[in-house]
This record gives sequence, structure tokens and C-alpha cells, in this order.
Amino acid sequence: MRHRRSILYLGLFASILFYGLVVLSNTWMKNSTTTIWTNLAFAGFGSLGIPLLADYWFAWHRIDERGIDYGSMFARRRYMAWSEVKWISFHPNMGWYVLESESGAKARISILLSGLKEFASQVLDHVPREKIDREACIELMSAASGASGLFVDPDSEEWRNALNQAQATIPTLREIQRTTQESILVKYAITSSSGDVEHVWGELQKLDDTTFRATLETPMLSGPPASDPPFELPVSSIEDWVVTLPDGSIRGAFTTQAEIQLAKRKGIPLPDHIATMEGRFSDSLPVG
Repeated sequence: MRHRRSILYLGLFASILFYGLVVLSNTWMKNSTTTIWTNLAFAGFGSLGIPLLADYWFAWHRIDERGIDYGSMFARRRYMAWSEVKWISFHPNMGWYVLESESGAKARISILLSGLKEFASQVLDHVPREKIDREACIELMSAASGASGLFVDPDSEEWRNALNQAQATIPTLREIQRTTQESILVKYAITSSSGDVEHVWGELQKLDDTTFRATLETPMLSGPPASDPPFELPVSSIEDWVVTLPDGSIRGAFTTQAEIQLAKRKGIPLPDHIATMEGRFSDSLPVG
């Protein structure tokens, strides 16, 4: 696992640009405005590229079925066996997973690294779920399936806006179901055998005036569902719906749009598959 070359180029650009300005402002472009403070300011901005360069060269990792050989921007390398992992959390503001060992060592794994799918698969295969924070588990399962996204709190304004918009567009969903042969997915809440409520996706099989029937396509985090799918639930249980039409346009997908709003507000880079969806939504979500 390592950073893509874009991180290297960004670090080089910042360092060369601002350190170059220091040189130019003291030689060819030197004038009365050149002071120690302008030099320090340019040098400070140039220094911002150094962590990016260090992270690119040293923060690479090697994973296998036994554990992870990881590095940091300070060129320190360590090894953490999966059996030594004490806790795994996810920090969306920083865009990384944190793996903490029994000895207190910490490995920070950026979501911008290549090989994230393989990393997530190894973690889920070898680290017990009780040692993984719920939000981290959701992100890891998404990454392992090749569909990394962002966690949206069901109590947040983003989620409420998405749910309200999904319910308000049920008539649109009915019309699309009658006129398209494309697969339609719906999001709904289901209770696991352990009593936990999870928000999952399933393929819509039937939609009448009061109920809908859907399969279960999302892996459950807290155990199998309390009953076997497909599930027949009230229409009021639909939390989102999505269908991609033959022309490439996307109908619904309000929780995905909420993820995009949240990512932009927090400055988190969008996963590639989410970024490619922008501009294709036909049903807009009000900005929270």
C-alpha cells in the first residue's frame, strides 16, 4: 500500500514553488518589499510540501494474512500482527484508520492509499469484529467490496434530509418501477439476530400502495437478520432508493448525495466511484 503519484507531485509543487520564490525574491526579483518576514512566509508555505513528500516516500505498508508491516512519514517501520490488534477506529476528519496494538503502538492507514480493498479484506478476515469500532467496520466493509464511502450518522441533519427526500419522491419511484427494466435498490432498516438495527440495501422486488418487498444485498455487521429475506415492510420504511438509467443518469441516491455534502464540508477527498457520480444525479438533495 502506498500513496499515488499525485501526492508526490503536490508535495514537489508546493516545495519548489515557494522555496523558489524565496530564491527569486532575494536575487532577480529583489526589491524594497523583500524582508525576512516575506522570506519566512514563503519558506513556511514551502514547508507544507515536506510532510507530503515524507509520507509518499516512507508511509508505505505491506499486508498479508499474518499482519501489517507499516511505516510513517518519520521513516520508522514496525510490524503489527493481526492477533496483536487491540482496537481499530476510523477518523473521517483525518481520512485514516487507526490500528492500536496491545503494546500501545499505532498504525495510521490513509484512505488515499492504493491497495485499500486488500487491506480491508485482510482486517475483516483476521481481526474479530468486537475489536473494530462500528463506524470503522462499516467503512472497512465498504472498502472490501470496492465501494468505499463515508459514514453518515442516522441522527444527523444530512441523514434526515436524505430520508425526507426519499419519502417525498416515492411517487417518482413508483413511476420509474413501472417504466424501467433496470434494477432498483432501496435502503431500509432491519434488525439483526443480536437486536441491533442496521441500515441496509436490497433489490426492490415489489412496491404497492402500502408495502414493499426487497432482498438483502448489504452484509450485516452484527450478525444475521432476525428473519430470512426477502423482507416485506411498510413503504414508510424506505430510507433511500437508487436506479441508474440507460443514459447514465442516476435517480434517487439521496444518502449518497448526503455523503458528498458531508465530505466536501469536512474536506475529505471523495472515493473515485463516488466522485464519478457527481453531475449525474437527477433528483437533488437540499443542501444541509
